Amino acid sequence: MPSRFEISDELWAEVQPLIPVRERRRRHPGRKAIDDRLVLNGILHVLHTGIAWEDSRTSTAMAPV
Repeated sequence: MPSRFEISDELWAEVQPLIPVRERRRRHPGRKAIDDRLVLNGILHVLHTGIAWEDSRTSTAMAPV
């Protein structure tokens, strides 16, 4: 059973065909891609909970004086 912020297998079965397939470059492959389902779960988590200003990475650089 998925946690509160994870999409279910049924929903993933509907969403997965909508995500374009990325072909891995052979000559300069770079970093291995993160699983699309994990990325979508992270996006949904942030949209649901929001990000507190104190937790953002740039909060000290952009903090109001």
